[in-house]
Amino acid sequence: MRPCQICKQVRSVAPVSFHRNVGMIVARRTYTLRGELCKSCMNRAYGEFTWRNFLQGWWGMISLLITPIYFLMNTYSFAAARYRLRDALE
Repeated sequence: MRPCQICKQVRSVAPVSFHRNVGMIVARRTYTLRGELCKSCMNRAYGEFTWRNFLQGWWGMISLLITPIYFLMNTYSFAAARYRLRDALE
């Protein structure tokens, strides 16, 4: 039991790493969230990063390749962390 790095409440936490791409035709920008999060913060962060990748991630040539990779990486990180916290209370 340690504090969640987003909500600061002492709960069961698991390490997670999420990435988000913003394509801008000729440029792109990457955002990363790394930390130890509780279940509810992890669900919220995964949903936000996935939704924003879906909306903003496709606008550019490199972004067309990077966005699906980020989606797979985020999903794997989310599933692994949820598995670690399978018996934890919310």
